[in-house]
Formats: sequence, structure tokens, C-alpha cells
Amino acid sequence: MFDSTGMEESLVTSSESKSKPIRRSKHIPHNLRPKHIVDRRNTRERRRVHDVNQAFLLLKALLPFESHEHTKEHIHSTRISKLRTLRKAVDYIKALQLLLNETN
Repeated sequence: MFDSTGMEESLVTSSESKSKPIRRSKHIPHNLRPKHIVDRRNTRERRRVHDVNQAFLLLKALLPFESHEHTKEHIHSTRISKLRTLRKAVDYIKALQLLLNETN
């Protein structure tokens, strides 16, 4: 493989292990990349963030709320963080597993 100067790019291998060779690519600063490439990458990232946020909204909708959290004022005034959502999901799954184990 050749780099931007036309020189052959070397592959770095570890002499101590038999792992696959690691290809090193040169970092191109953000401001030197063509605008259309940066725009495409930014669009992909915005879409990814949107998809993650939609998945969290779905997960929040599937989780039961505790009684003191279920007031309309509380739901609209307090944002539930992604970390808290994940922790609540883990707790809910554990509770469901316990329930299943008790019935079997």
C-alpha cells in the first residue's frame, strides 16, 4: 500500500507474537479533509446519535415508573438520564428474572 507521498506504507508487526499485522494510517486533520467527506461523516454521526436517543426513549417507555415518579409534573420537569435509564432497565430485568425463578 502507498501513502500520499507515493512511498510504500510499512506494516507493523509484533516480533514477539503471531498476531495479524497492524496497518497504520496517517491522521488527516479535520480542516484538511474535503468538505463533502466531513459533511457525510457529520451526517452519519447525527443519524447515529438520533438512533441512540430514539432507542433510549423506547427503553424508557417500556420501563415501569415508581409511584413517586409517575406524576405529570415530575415527568415533565425532570429528565431521566441515559445512565439512570440503563440502571433502571437492569434492575427491572433482575426483578423479572427473580419473578420467573420464583414461579418455576
